[in-house]
Amino acid sequence: MTPFVRVLAAAACLSALASCITAPPPPGVTYVHASTLSGLVEAGAPQLTPTDTGTLRAVLPLKNLAKGRLMIEGRATFVGDRGQTVEAPSGWQHVFIEPDSAAVLQFQSMASAARQVTIELREGNR
Repeated sequence: MTPFVRVLAAAACLSALASCITAPPPPGVTYVHASTLSGLVEAGAPQLTPTDTGTLRAVLPLKNLAKGRLMIEGRATFVGDRGQTVEAPSGWQHVFIEPDSAAVLQFQSMASAARQVTIELREGNR
């Protein structure tokens, strides 16, 4: 094999590998079974807004990257100023997302001390 062909083959391999890499979830979002979920759904950054009652609302945009309908489940853990958990994790909520479509998961804290959120995502049962 000539050096030119080797370089060409290496470039083709690197290009193929690069197409398999998906972006990691944004800060505040964790994929349960990341190797499976990362190719199916893309999560945006959680959008946090205070409510009229002094609690925190979190909205997480999701996009279906798969060719079929997905059921994605998520749960939120709200934390305070120093990173301490201010309440128990929420129950698992689910959303169905059609192919090439987007959806959102919404969570609301019960504690007024909530300042940030960590959201876990997993693929739901079909």
